[in-house]
Amino acid sequence: MQNMKPLSEEELKRMYSLSQEEMQQMFFKQQQKRDSTEFLTGLKVDIEVDNKCGELPNNIEKTLNECLELSNYVDKDKIKQIMFVFQIFNHDRDKKHNIVRTEEVYHSRKFKQLKTYPLLSEYEKFLNADNQHALQMLANETLKAIEMLKKHKIFDYKKMYNDTKRIFIEKNIL
Repeated sequence: MQNMKPLSEEELKRMYSLSQEEMQQMFFKQQQKRDSTEFLTGLKVDIEVDNKCGELPNNIEKTLNECLELSNYVDKDKIKQIMFVFQIFNHDRDKKHNIVRTEEVYHSRKFKQLKTYPLLSEYEKFLNADNQHALQMLANETLKAIEMLKKHKIFDYKKMYNDTKRIFIEKNIL
């Protein structure tokens, strides 16, 4: 699930007045913009966390896109985009229902994309954190996700890890 900004009332009114063709064109333009973004964030979360997250993943995404260039870490002919999908679930509830979640990395050669799925281990702490501390936790998950990319030899994860950590510190995120 992508964490996208909710539409304003004006945007909703305009959307309901659009023809099917206009809506398709609008969606296509938004998708093109997302496809050209080098760093994306997303969420896979419990409903309780979804209400808490708000703009936090978008803050991480914006910081990465403003301060980093993917070409500094990987050949752009091989990777055009890295996605960080934060998994935030109640582990006690998962155990009760025999649900096993794992951290994963996918490399899509077709779309030239790396997708990481870091799993936040401190669910209750995140749920009870203020926005700044929750943002710090997502920043740490981002760093953990970058480390998960080390098996991909085409990618200089150490340099990206160090640059990302430095930027998070400079921006008072960490």
